[in-house]
Amino acid sequence: MAITISVDQLAAHLRLGDGVTALEEPTNGILTRHLATAKALIESYAPSAPEAVQNEAAIRFVGWLYDSPTHGMRGIQNAMSASGAAALLGRFRERRVGVVR
Repeated sequence: MAITISVDQLAAHLRLGDGVTALEEPTNGILTRHLATAKALIESYAPSAPEAVQNEAAIRFVGWLYDSPTHGMRGIQNAMSASGAAALLGRFRERRVGVVR
């Protein structure tokens, strides 16, 4: 599956736009960058998750990134967990067994 949500649709879910009107800069650039990051991480984290689940995970992931400070903070979990995206994708994640030597 793949994430199919557009930047304008994403903006509407995050209450940053109406989902139809093109966003102005810098918001468009920020959401475009965050959505590309979400796609790369989510599609590798749970590639077999249904499209709807991946899209919802992307909304949560990008929302967390958008609202989080740009500098590192100690004690903050990683974005996948902190946003709730990992919880949505967990049942679709493939877990492999490896040999420990």
